[in-house]
Amino acid sequence: MTDFFGYLALALLALIVLYILWVWWQKFVANRPDRYGKGPGHDLRGAERGQWHRGKDD
Repeated sequence: MTDFFGYLALALLALIVLYILWVWWQKFVANRPDRYGKGPGHDLRGAERGQWHRGKDD
């Protein structure tokens, strides 16, 4: 019976580690500053991305 709880604890630990790695990976995937200028601390609206005329002469 203790073997079962040992394997259960190991599986739970593995799930926690995988979840932490997944959250860390999402930080890079979903919050890239080169995607629409939405990264933290980046203001890429303007001539830097060629968006001065967005919505005016489309």
